[in-house]
Amino acid sequence: MATLTTLTAELTKRVNNAILETQRMLNKELAYSKDLQHANRIAEMEAHIVRLNEIIANHEIALKAEIPTLKEGLYGSEERFSKVKEINRNQITVLPELFQGRQVAYAEETVNKIESEGYDKSYEPIIVWFDKHKNKYVVISGHSRWEASERLYKGGDKSLKTMPVKEFFGDKEEAVSYAVIESNRASTQEGKLSDINAVSKMLKEGYNKTEMLKYIKPKSYLEKTINYTYLNPAGKFIEYLTGETSTSFPYIERNAEWVGILRKMYGEKLTNAHENEIFDYIYLTDKKGISIRKDELFNLIDRRVNNILFNIKEPLNLKNLPTISPLTNPVKELIKELEKEVSDMENEISNKQDLIVRAKNEGDKEDLIAGFKKTISNLSERIINTKTRISNLESEIKSIERQTTQDLFTQPKTKAEMPILKKPKTNRN
Repeated sequence: MATLTTLTAELTKRVNNAILETQRMLNKELAYSKDLQHANRIAEMEAHIVRLNEIIANHEIALKAEIPTLKEGLYGSEERFSKVKEINRNQITVLPELFQGRQVAYAEETVNKIESEGYDKSYEPIIVWFDKHKNKYVVISGHSRWEASERLYKGGDKSLKTMPVKEFFGDKEEAVSYAVIESNRASTQEGKLSDINAVSKMLKEGYNKTEMLKYIKPKSYLEKTINYTYLNPAGKFIEYLTGETSTSFPYIERNAEWVGILRKMYGEKLTNAHENEIFDYIYLTDKKGISIRKDELFNLIDRRVNNILFNIKEPLNLKNLPTISPLTNPVKELIKELEKEVSDMENEISNKQDLIVRAKNEGDKEDLIAGFKKTISNLSERIINTKTRISNLESEIKSIERQTTQDLFTQPKTKAEMPILKKPKTNRN
């Protein structure tokens, strides 16, 4: 059964279940107290019920903050782990992609150290969670120790056929929270990613800053990490902020935090592509961007995002390179003119076809009919040629858009060229 302390803000259903569960427990305890004529306990339960009703009337955050206290007052703190027990290693598996907050499944340096010194079963055991669907115990903390034991066992250490473990009690979501938030966060540069993942999960689960400070300290670092959570996990800022080459990018922590704040401010208006464009502007623009001040960067982004011509699908164009519109607008205007000509010619063909029908009905109009048919033939040929021209111009526009967008995002050496616009001569019969 899920503990109330890990209720998530986004799961309204679980919050409602918490209310019902707490009400049930309080009413049950009240009934027992009345049956047993425990006057003091009756008054205590009634006070709890009054308090719960107050909580229900308040915001959901208050509910999440108070229900665990009520439950703990009734039944005491819940045990989250079993006592140490030995289980056969063939009953244990790993899912690092789910239970590991770092970029790698385990720390190679730690594994090598344990391999050289030997595995001491008297040390802190690994933490496992039983996955009833797999019918296996899954390692949620101690991935490096588990990997070292695997290598030693395969190397002949048969004492590791069974492993000392502590079992984590809770559902899958709680096991992931424990692994990502409380346990598997490294104190290395890579640990920044662990912290970002942990804070992101805490925010999704409705933790307030006081609760988060239990795991992420000091407060200034927590504030910074919260801003990092608004960045694209697969973007350049996170890649270089949490990677081994972070020192190659001056002020990467400061700049990443600024861009995280910007993404929080502008929401969906600033896309992942825009985020990478800002990174390139700061670090790939002749060193100019590195010295940019916070107010300069914020004003620059504000001018782009709040520009009347801003399009979320187009680059911010921070370097003021030629934009797509001046290149494509003349072409689009020409296409409109050609499309009107096609429409006019199609209408003229329709009129000539009507005249042919009338001429046939009146009789003795063969010369007129022949002239009408010749005009229709000429117009049909011109329509085909004009539509071909329109198709070519549309291809030109797509080419300009591709090249210009690429120029804005990746700075290729070649530039999109303006097509030569030649309006076909009108030659109607």
